[in-house]
Amino acid sequence: MIGTAGVGWKSWSAAFALIFVGAAAALFLYVGADRRSVGERAAKDILFDATLAATSLDAILRVASHETARLGDSRAGMKESLDLIAFDLPEAANIYLLDEKGSVLRTAHRRLNPTLAMEASLFERMRAGAILDCRIVEAPEEGGKVLAFIRRIDNTEDDGYLYAAALFTGYTLQSGVSTLLSRAYGSIDVTDSVGATLVLVQATESAERTSDQTRRNETRRNGDLNALVLLSSVPVNIRVTADEDALYAEWRARTIVLCSVTGALTLAVGIILALGFSFFRRRLRVERLSREIEERDTLFREVNHRVKNNLTIVQTILELGTADIDDYPERAGSTMRSAIDRLRAIALLHELLCTHASDSNEDVGEYLQALTHTVHEAYSLGDRIVMEERHEEGLHCNLNRMLPLALIVNELLTNAYKYAFPGDRRGTIRVLSVSGAGGGIEIEICDDGIGMDESGKRTEGIGTMLIGALVRQIGATIERTGDDGRGTAWKLAVPPEPDGGEA
Repeated sequence: MIGTAGVGWKSWSAAFALIFVGAAAALFLYVGADRRSVGERAAKDILFDATLAATSLDAILRVASHETARLGDSRAGMKESLDLIAFDLPEAANIYLLDEKGSVLRTAHRRLNPTLAMEASLFERMRAGAILDCRIVEAPEEGGKVLAFIRRIDNTEDDGYLYAAALFTGYTLQSGVSTLLSRAYGSIDVTDSVGATLVLVQATESAERTSDQTRRNETRRNGDLNALVLLSSVPVNIRVTADEDALYAEWRARTIVLCSVTGALTLAVGIILALGFSFFRRRLRVERLSREIEERDTLFREVNHRVKNNLTIVQTILELGTADIDDYPERAGSTMRSAIDRLRAIALLHELLCTHASDSNEDVGEYLQALTHTVHEAYSLGDRIVMEERHEEGLHCNLNRMLPLALIVNELLTNAYKYAFPGDRRGTIRVLSVSGAGGGIEIEICDDGIGMDESGKRTEGIGTMLIGALVRQIGATIERTGDDGRGTAWKLAVPPEPDGGEA
C-alpha cells in the first residue's frame, strides 16, 4: 500500500507539473502572439492616421496658399486684405505682412511688438525665385513656436518684395488635424525642412510628464509606435506617435484577466487531481482492508474447520486409548505416551500452519523434517540412533490430507524408535520423500533394526488400526518389506488430488 501510494503521489505530482508547465507555455505563447497582433494592428492604424493628419494639414496649407495669393501688389488696402484672410482661415493664429528683410509691417490681429525669428537665407532663397515656403519659427507675440506658411508678394511701388506669413500654432492646428483620427495619440508633431519641430498634440499636460513623454517619443522615432508622412504641398513632415501605455492598456487588462482565469483553472485542476488522488488512496485502502477482512474470515472458518477435524481425531485417539486401557490395564502408561506422541504430531502441524496461514498447500519435506526432529528429541536417544533424511523439493500436500499423512508418518517413526532397536542396539532410521507416479507423493521410512515377527506385528495396540484407517481415509497405499531380521521398510504412496494437482 505504501509503494502504491508513493507511485500515486509521484504520478499526481508529475501530472500537475505537466499541466502547470503546459498551461504556462500556452499562456506565454498566446499572450506573446496577442501582443504582436495588437502591435501590428496599431502600426497600421498609426500609419493610416498619420496619412489622414497629413492630408488634413495639407488641406489647411493649401487654403492658406490660396488666401494669401489674393493679396495685391500695393500696400493700399493691405490691412483689409489681411483681416479677410484671417477671417477665411480660422486655423491661423495670425497673418503677418513682412518686408523683404523680415520685419513685420502689419498683422491681421493687433499685437504690441510682433516679430518673427526668420533666417536671412530664407528671404535670399525666395528673392532668388521661390514663391512659397513653410518653416517653424519663433513668434513671441503668438506664444512661441509657430508653423509659418510664407508667400512672396511682388511690390511694384518700391521695386521690392513683400511677404505674407500665415502663422499656425500647435493649439490652432490641433483640432483641424486630430479631429478625424481613430484614437488619442501621445504626440503629433510637424517637422520642417531644416529639422525644427512644432508639437500639435501632447497627451500629458504637466511639465514633468511632458518631458518624460518627449524623451520616450525621441527613443521611438525609429520604432513601430510612430509613423512619418511627408506633405505634398510643402516640405514638411508630420509624425504621429502612439502612447505605449495607452496602446497596450487593453492588452494588459486582457492579459491580467486571462492569467487570473488560467491560474484559477490550473489550481482547480490541481485540486481535482489532489481529490482524485486522495480518493484513489482511500479506495486502495478500503480494498486492502476488504481483502484482509475476507482473508481473515476465510482463515477463521478454515481454522475452525481444522480444529473441529483435529478434535475429532483427538477424540478418536483418546477413545481408542481408553478401550486399550480397559482391555490391558497394565499398558495404561504406554498407551497415554502413544496418545501424547500423536497429539504432538498434530500440534507440530498446527505450528507450521500458523506460519503458512494463507497457503492452501503445505511443504511436505519441511514438515517431515520438523516431525522427525521432534520425535528424535522426544525419545532422547542421543547418537545411538542416527536419523538420515532426503526430501525432494517442491512436494506439497493439501491441508485435508496433511494431518492424516502426519499421523501415519508419526506412527511409523514412533514404532521404529520404540521397537526396532531394543536394549543398547545402535542403528539408523531413514526417511525419504519423492514425487510419485502421476503427481503423487511417495514416502519411505526404513530402519536397520530387528525387523518384525512372522505375524507382521512388533506389538499389538491401536497404532496398526490407526495407520490402516488413515491410509484408507486419504486413498493411499502402504507396503512393508524387510521381514528377515535386517530391518523394516515402509513405503507409503499418496495419490494426487482428484483435480490433477499434487497430493
